[in-house]
Amino acid sequence: MEYELRTRAGVTVWRGPAESLAAAVESAARSRIVLDGLDLRGADLRAASLAGVSLQHADMTGANLAEAHLEEANLSGANLTGACLYKSRMKLAWLCRTCLSDGNLAKVRLVEADLTEADLTRSNLQGAAVMRATLARAVLDGANLDRACLKGSDLREASLRCAILREAKLHGADFTGADFTGAVLDETSLAGAEVAGAIFGPVATPEVPGPSG
Repeated sequence: MEYELRTRAGVTVWRGPAESLAAAVESAARSRIVLDGLDLRGADLRAASLAGVSLQHADMTGANLAEAHLEEANLSGANLTGACLYKSRMKLAWLCRTCLSDGNLAKVRLVEADLTEADLTRSNLQGAAVMRATLARAVLDGANLDRACLKGSDLREASLRCAILREAKLHGADFTGADFTGAVLDETSLAGAEVAGAIFGPVATPEVPGPSG
């Protein structure tokens, strides 16, 4: 498969085979070339060095960014549905209104990142480090946050319906007005977290099929 990197102005930055894509994107990032709106669906960018890159509104559906360096990167408005960000480093990254639904963000580092109104529906955030991050009005319905650290993060009015937060670290987090309906909070303490106006509903019980006949 051949890729073409073009700026929003229509200028072609690079064209070549898929196996050379990561190096091309890294080179563009180092040169501070704005890569907003790029089509990077299914791209293999494992362990790529993309600190500070601008990929706003890029389509990165199904892309593999495992262990990538994305510190201070701007991915606001990007589509990362089903993407793999396992162990990626995203300190101080911008992901406002970014779609990360059904993604693998296990052990990702999102320290001080801005995920305002981001969509993390059904995402895997097991063991993620999300300290002092902003997730105001973010959607985390059905997300797996087992053993995730959300200390000091802003989750005001976030939706965590049916989310799994077993053994999650929530001290100092602000959940004012958040929706925990159906969320699993086994072995998780909300002591030290702000929960004024938060909604807590019953945990959903999966339907167990009865005997046939």
